[in-house]
Amino acid sequence: KKLLLEFINENLVSKGMIVDYALHDENKGNGNFHAHILTSLRPLNKDGSWGAKCRKEYLYDENGEHLYTKSGVKKSRRVDTTDWNKKENAEKWRENYADLVNKYLERAGEKKRVDHRSYRRQGVNKKPQIHMGTGAMALERKGIRTEKGDINREIAKENIILKNIQKELQAIGEFLSSFRPRVGFFVLWHQIY
Repeated sequence: KKLLLEFINENLVSKGMIVDYALHDENKGNGNFHAHILTSLRPLNKDGSWGAKCRKEYLYDENGEHLYTKSGVKKSRRVDTTDWNKKENAEKWRENYADLVNKYLERAGEKKRVDHRSYRRQGVNKKPQIHMGTGAMALERKGIRTEKGDINREIAKENIILKNIQKELQAIGEFLSSFRPRVGFFVLWHQIY
């Protein structure tokens, strides 16, 4: 909860957002402890009323005259009043959350770390599992197999096979690299004689 509040304050409240959060399965210990965070996209005005999420900005030509559409309507564009809904924020917030989690893990003496990037972006040759959803997770916890659970079990098997193949390829690469000095000497010896 302390980590969550630190994240919310650093990334959302400090920018002026109003935040509502809910913790789920906090004391059940079933491995599905998580939080839902709801934020405002509208700023508050100084008088406490809600501000506009965006405003209309009219477009003008080089002489300062209004531009018009073919149907005669003044051309305009939408301008957001905050940057809170920009896609780039999702990446920034995910990175900050991963940094905070890692800080808390380190403080707790844990060796595990999290990374907000996809396996592909991390350079990890591993297939990601699919999202189960609450319904499938509930059935799986009761011992009832689901299609999504079966898919994830198959992906887990594939990842084990892939990991073993990668280890073998690394061992083969190391084995072959041990021949390089000898091969170089042989080529040099062969050229001289």
